[in-house]
Amino acid sequence: MKVLNILLLEDNTMDAELVKAVLEGGGFELNMVRVDCEKDFRLGLREIKPDIIISDFSLPLYNGKHALKVAQDISPRTPFIFYSGTIGEEIAIDALREGATDYVLKQKPRRLVSAVKRALDETQLKETQAKAEQKIKAQAQLLDLARDAIVACDMETRVVYWNHGAEQLYGYSRKDAEGEKIEDLIHLKLSTSFEDARQGTLEAGYWEGDMDHRTKDNRTILVTSHWTLVTGAGGLPERILTINTDITEKKQLEKQFLRAQRQESIGTLAGGIAHDLNNILAPIFMASELLQNEPLRPSALELLIMIQRSAQRGADMVKQVLMFVRGSESKRAALVVSSLLVDICKVARETFPKNIEVKCVVDPELGPVRADATQITQVLMNLCVNARDAMPSGGTLGVSAVNSSTVAGPCVLIQVSDTGMGIAPEILDKIFDPFFTTKPVGAGTGLGLSTVHGIVKNHKGTIKVDSTQGVGTSFQISLPVDRKSGPTEPLNPPPPPPRGMGELIMIVDDEADIRNTVEKALVSHGYEVLVAEGGKSALSQFIAKKNSIKLVITDLMMPEVDGSSLARTLLAIDPKLKLIMTSGLAEASSFGRADQFLEKPFSADTLLRAVHDVLSKSSKPSP
Repeated sequence: MKVLNILLLEDNTMDAELVKAVLEGGGFELNMVRVDCEKDFRLGLREIKPDIIISDFSLPLYNGKHALKVAQDISPRTPFIFYSGTIGEEIAIDALREGATDYVLKQKPRRLVSAVKRALDETQLKETQAKAEQKIKAQAQLLDLARDAIVACDMETRVVYWNHGAEQLYGYSRKDAEGEKIEDLIHLKLSTSFEDARQGTLEAGYWEGDMDHRTKDNRTILVTSHWTLVTGAGGLPERILTINTDITEKKQLEKQFLRAQRQESIGTLAGGIAHDLNNILAPIFMASELLQNEPLRPSALELLIMIQRSAQRGADMVKQVLMFVRGSESKRAALVVSSLLVDICKVARETFPKNIEVKCVVDPELGPVRADATQITQVLMNLCVNARDAMPSGGTLGVSAVNSSTVAGPCVLIQVSDTGMGIAPEILDKIFDPFFTTKPVGAGTGLGLSTVHGIVKNHKGTIKVDSTQGVGTSFQISLPVDRKSGPTEPLNPPPPPPRGMGELIMIVDDEADIRNTVEKALVSHGYEVLVAEGGKSALSQFIAKKNSIKLVITDLMMPEVDGSSLARTLLAIDPKLKLIMTSGLAEASSFGRADQFLEKPFSADTLLRAVHDVLSKSSKPSP
């Protein structure tokens, strides 16, 4: 048994001996120090650090009531028992109110044993409670340091604990949150996920999953939520503890990463498709141009011109796709958008459902804008297609352009409007966000209007939208007038390309239609032609007639032997050989040793002028 340190404030030595005898008889092992004045009492409190203080109430040199106050100042947790023969019941009750643990009359000394035991038990209990409270406070401090939102609710879903992380995440203070129902604070009004989580926790004791929560400022955030059922006495459910981790930004980054991967895949796919499409468009482009030189009926000639214009539009769209996935700069020049608008309205009338009326009103005196014609065409076509989709039961598509002005100066104001379903007010500010779409899965990418917005901004213009549900939508695009451009005047058509003088030209391309149309264009202008369908055939023919061949026109991307490898081999044989490289995908910078580069699809006129320019140059300088 632990030795019990007792500080006894008593002037009577016989009473002191009695106290010692009674307590030792009660089973205590004592170390008792007796004092009878304030000085010794204070010294005893500090030096022996007593487990129990026993004090007479009235002493010749000191007062027990004053000793109680001193003990509370120096050793407030030490039990204080009055042991007196003169203390009355009223005085005893006052002493207990002032902090005494107990009182024992000297006439009943044996009650000291039970009083001391009870005092020691109470002290032990208080120390245990103090340690538990300290532990709880320490744990609470740790929980408050956590960045996660830690929330405890009772079985009626009322908040009973709300840590600092929850305050930071949701915006509600602890005072605001505690006592409130959790579904009213952060859950979207008893959503399915909330009910699933609650039911799953009650059944299995644990639940984990992603949930949408709402913050005080009405933002919706995504959290990973861990729910744990806390039981009390008898194993009955008492609390539900949730730990919520904000993963909104993480999910956004994941989506951006997946979008970047998807865009990279789209870029790879677009590159392959662009190459194939350009190879398909190239013979259409050249053949339609060559046929225009034949004697034809006016109606047939008009059809050929339409075919050539469509091929050009297709080629421009392929270029635009490649510029989008590569992020390359567009080529801008002074442009009067009147012809673009007229062509787009014509396409809309021919291809849109017949229950959609197309109205086109264009000011004939529109000022020029500095713009990329292909990109502006893409903007207008996108808006027209969206207008068509907004009118499934028919309506009116209006396209107009007028001269106007803004704070920045004169501009061209283009408007595309419809009489369709309109756009809901709650999503109107989101329509230009990348990947945002109201169309069903598979019916839209969500890139259309974001691309439109980006193109207009890159052209230093503005775009606005007005919409009323059930009435229609109107997009207004403002493009600044190009003040550096003078009045547009019709250009005289360039003279026809010079004819050849029988020079022998080799054509190398794995596409038969391209070989045939290029051959016909060259032969019709006085050149002799050798045709090879690939690198191996070209090399053997070149070796046989290397002294006669003046120029080689080769495609870059071919099976077995590509154009670059063929060019290096031919130049090794004849360093002065003239070369024109063609491709439906690569850029001119890829062909440093070629005399010229032609991007497919090219016109017969472009081909013939390039051939004449290369042949008329002096010998190729040494690389």
